This record gives sequence, structure tokens and C-alpha cells, in this order.
Amino acid sequence: MGIMLQMMMTPVITMAVPALYGANGLTAGWIVHLFHSLVFGLIFAAVVISSLSLREYASTVPTSAGLGLAYGVIVWIVAAGIVMPIWLGVVGFPMAPPLPNFDLMSLVGHLVYGVILGALFPLINDR
Repeated sequence: MGIMLQMMMTPVITMAVPALYGANGLTAGWIVHLFHSLVFGLIFAAVVISSLSLREYASTVPTSAGLGLAYGVIVWIVAAGIVMPIWLGVVGFPMAPPLPNFDLMSLVGHLVYGVILGALFPLINDR
């Protein structure tokens, strides 16, 4: 997703994402975005592990990838669509997106993230 942001939505990774923490630039954008990816991945794992039905569903790569796909939509709606525009407005970012910000290119990136996260979960969780 970060590569997609860098190539197709450069201002998002270089300005908007790092602005959440008062920074700017591509390196800061990558660090912040990878940090958020890690946090959201840990939330996914915690929710799946704590729910017997989800844990069972996440035991195979295809079904877990489906869970990840749904999770990607949730992250897109809540984090990218609602929280990020509000947060950018609060920190005074001059190009804060509208609320809600349901950008379809962002949705594609979050879907890819979710599918990969979900597909890797049963492989990593077995260790």
C-alpha cells in the first residue's frame, strides 16, 4: 500500500500522513504509515485471536484473506475516511481532506493491505 501511495498518491505519503505527527517528507511518511500498518495488524490479530468464531474462520488462508478484506474496508472507512480528516484538521494541516474522505484509490490500497494481512495471519499464527 505504501508503494501505491508513493506512486499514485504522492502528496498523501509525503505530506498528509506525516503531518498527523507534525512531520513532513517521504521518509517520515513511510515511518508513520508503517507504524499505522503495524498497529492495525496487531488489532486485527487481537480481535481474531480473542474471538473463537473468527479464530476458526481465520485458520485457512482463503477464509482469513476474506476476513482481512473486510477488515481493510473497516480500516478505510474509520481510519482513512473519518479519523484522518478530523486529525489533519485538528493539527492544522492546510490541505485536510473533506469529511468523510472516501477516496476510491485509498480503498484499493486498504483492500490490498487487508487481503495480505488476512492471508498471512494463519501462516504466522501457526508458529
